Amino acid sequence: MADDESPRRRRGTRSQAARRWVLVVWALLRLGDGPLLWLCFRAADPLTGPRITVVLEVLWTTALLAGVWQRQAWARYACLAACAYGVWVFVSTLAPLIAPPGRGQHFVFADFHIILIVAIVCYAAATLILALSKSIAHLTDPEKR
Repeated sequence: MADDESPRRRRGTRSQAARRWVLVVWALLRLGDGPLLWLCFRAADPLTGPRITVVLEVLWTTALLAGVWQRQAWARYACLAACAYGVWVFVSTLAPLIAPPGRGQHFVFADFHIILIVAIVCYAAATLILALSKSIAHLTDPEKR
């Protein structure tokens, strides 16, 4: 068996692919957090609740993705829960602020809406990758180490 085709070589390649996916998840989460932080600091009223939530979300998802990088299965599930919680908090705290106007008024699609939609889509994409990626599941499987 050639060196390139050894089982150890293939396992390393799969781990490298999983780690690339972890980096993609991290980048998607930060891409969603950046506009939200900008929005929270830009607001006329200080949106302290969402601001703290976004900062905590950055810290926790980064720490949990570091755990996934180090092959901790529990970190993957905790990161999925943190991402789902982040989407729920963003929607529940920020969406009422952009509710459509009353009857007879036109709904204006402002930058606030775009920022919220981009953040939610980034978080949802990261959550789907983390949940459905077989290489990340293989990376964190304790039986396959």
